[in-house]
Amino acid sequence: MHKELLEEIAEHNPKAAVFDGHDNAILGMVKQHGKFCLILYDPLKIIDNLMVNEGMTHEDAVEYFHYNIECAYGGKNTPAMLVRLENMRPTHEPDVEEDKP
Repeated sequence: MHKELLEEIAEHNPKAAVFDGHDNAILGMVKQHGKFCLILYDPLKIIDNLMVNEGMTHEDAVEYFHYNIECAYGGKNTPAMLVRLENMRPTHEPDVEEDKP
């Protein structure tokens, strides 16, 4: 399946970057009008891959992922990472105050 997905992405953006050894973590592609299509990865699967394939502990795999994969920038073709809403923390106070009784 991933081979067909990579071929589909290549039709839209032949220069789309991939993370070697993590094809099984590809969820799909990100498409936005007027922009290049990018590969969308599942960070949790990449972390699992690092633990299984590289023998890392969970803590080491998370640290490696954050510093060496998630923060890697290879230009406009750099892959995207899925951010699950349930894992997000509020970064600021709401813009609108709630009515207080």
